[in-house]
Amino acid sequence: MKQPTVETSAISASDAAVMFNLSISHWYSCCVYVAAKLGIADELKTGGKTVAELAAITDSDPDALHRILRVLFSINIFKEADDGTIELTSLARTLQEDAPDSMKGWILTAIGHRLPLWSQLLHSVKTGQTAFKEVYGAPVWEYYTHNKQDGENFIRAMANLTRPVIEKIVTVYDFSPYQTIVDVGGGNGTLLINILGAFPESSGVVFDEPYVAKITSGKIEASAVKDRCTATGGSFFETVPAGADLYILKNILHDWNDKDVARILQVCARAMRPDSRLLVLETIIPAGNEVHYAKLNDVNMLLAQGGRERTGREYEVLAAQAGLQLVNIVDIGLEECSIIEIIKKE
Repeated sequence: MKQPTVETSAISASDAAVMFNLSISHWYSCCVYVAAKLGIADELKTGGKTVAELAAITDSDPDALHRILRVLFSINIFKEADDGTIELTSLARTLQEDAPDSMKGWILTAIGHRLPLWSQLLHSVKTGQTAFKEVYGAPVWEYYTHNKQDGENFIRAMANLTRPVIEKIVTVYDFSPYQTIVDVGGGNGTLLINILGAFPESSGVVFDEPYVAKITSGKIEASAVKDRCTATGGSFFETVPAGADLYILKNILHDWNDKDVARILQVCARAMRPDSRLLVLETIIPAGNEVHYAKLNDVNMLLAQGGRERTGREYEVLAAQAGLQLVNIVDIGLEECSIIEIIKKE
């Protein structure tokens, strides 16, 4: 008996090419990481240098360094002048340590100690557990306590990434009704310093881990709001400064699982007065299957912190569990952040 013919759909060359390019996209990222780690962009601030000069400064092999830079030339990160010297491009300037919108801290974080986590994604999918402890033998926050340089890079990364978000928040949201503001888990104080700079009648406290607060105190002292801002250390699982008009949790809750989020919100609820307000600044997962930053970062949360990105409804449920009430979600026009307004239940 003749077997029926099974027709198979041919894979188009264009689809195969797209998949191939996806499979090697991290190769470019790794070249960017090496340039950031070696400080190439910082070395070029005073003018172009030859590969030989850069290799000597960075203690690198000249031929290997040129091969990395050749890749980066092709995607407009650095350029090679006619005389062979290496020069900055606008993209390369984002890798400078002190650039206003520097991406160096983020590159050193995302493609440094966090890249190996993605090789363990299957582990996380199979077990539902983070890959961080699997790779480094400790949870992420414990790791940062013992690996200060990576921890400080992470803090700088969050501060730099949050700059355009902060500009939007300060423009869109009116902080003038709040005389006292506590930024819970406020990192190096970038958010609160900018809020107080825009609203001169307000004062505030940056609350974070003691080693973070120590770093933050120095940044506050060098700021224009040093007379209205302080930093203090502690654990938001235990207590936060009480009695403020406004509490802020920016990119904190997505780091934690639902049980831990409920604990953090309960601590904030205990510190709040009946008329206090809490702002949760997080990305919101939208309905549907369109591309959105929150969906990819949700996998990042699974791998690293063990937290997750959430829908508005999920934040509403978590707030209710802590005796709080979600009253509004403000779209600020950026995928990376929405403002979730929460009050104490009457």
